Amino acid sequence: MIDGYPLGIPGDPSTRPEAGSVLPVGILDTGCSVRVASMDGLAVAAGVSYVAHDVVNLAMAATLPSARRRGAWQALVQERLTDGPGLPAVAYTNDLTRPGFLRMGFMPVTRLTLWGRD
Repeated sequence: MIDGYPLGIPGDPSTRPEAGSVLPVGILDTGCSVRVASMDGLAVAAGVSYVAHDVVNLAMAATLPSARRRGAWQALVQERLTDGPGLPAVAYTNDLTRPGFLRMGFMPVTRLTLWGRD
């Protein structure tokens, strides 16, 4: 997940989270579903879903750069939607995934800017 959606300060590897810290094993005890997509026997994408209040929330997805535009992301979206057949689904996404969500029938509801300060 960290390699697919880099976290930390660009150019400073010391700020990258340690393996297992973004999605710790304990997440499986929370009701979240974690899915992994593979290509050629290698894990290339991961995504989380959570059903609450009759809505499927798609979250924390990332695809390795080498696997992008090869169907792994779309397959993960479709698979996570099966967590709540017939339920509406929401996703907080970035501009890179917007075209894919539009192609899959999602419609934008709002835009959000996150602000940070050191």
